[in-house]
This record gives sequence, structure tokens and C-alpha cells, in this order.
Amino acid sequence: ADYEPRVFEIIRSMMFMFYRKPRPENLERARLYLHSYRSIYPIKGEELRAGFELYYLRSLHGFWIPDEHYLKNNYRADELIEEHFLAIKFLSENFKELQGSLFD
Repeated sequence: ADYEPRVFEIIRSMMFMFYRKPRPENLERARLYLHSYRSIYPIKGEELRAGFELYYLRSLHGFWIPDEHYLKNNYRADELIEEHFLAIKFLSENFKELQGSLFD
């Protein structure tokens, strides 16, 4: 567990929509998710953009799967390697489009 800004957890949970088989069609679901949250707990666009960038950077530099495999001999995390790679690839290829369409 980490102490993170609330928006980091919102973005992290939203990004599960893009795991397994990342698809641009999930963008509408992500918009609905954010809109629903923001209708109860208002968040400014700038705060969302900052949280999205934090999530992106953490994803790129995340080390927990290799750490589990190589340092802790925990091979259960291996099944997540491809899923994690595909999500990062999707996020990298669509970062500006996602950021622009989700937070404006």
C-alpha cells in the first residue's frame, strides 16, 4: 500500500478497463466512470491530468512484476507480464488522446 493522491487511485482503477485487451472503445466507459465520480466528488481537470501523468510514469517505471519474479522467486506474477506490457503499450500509444478526451 502507498499513500497517493486520490486522483492516482481513481486513474489506476479506471485503467483496469484497458487491461487484458486494451481497446479504444473502452474510452466511453472511462469517461462515464470519471463523470460519475466527479458528479459526487468534484475534481478539477488539472488535478486529473496530474494524476494521469503520475499513473503513466509509475506504470512505465514500475518494477513490481520483475521484483516478484527475480528477487522474490514468486512466479505467480508472471501471468501478469503480458497484460501489464499491453496496458503500458496502449497507454503510451494513446496517452495524448486519452488525456485530451478524458479531462477536457
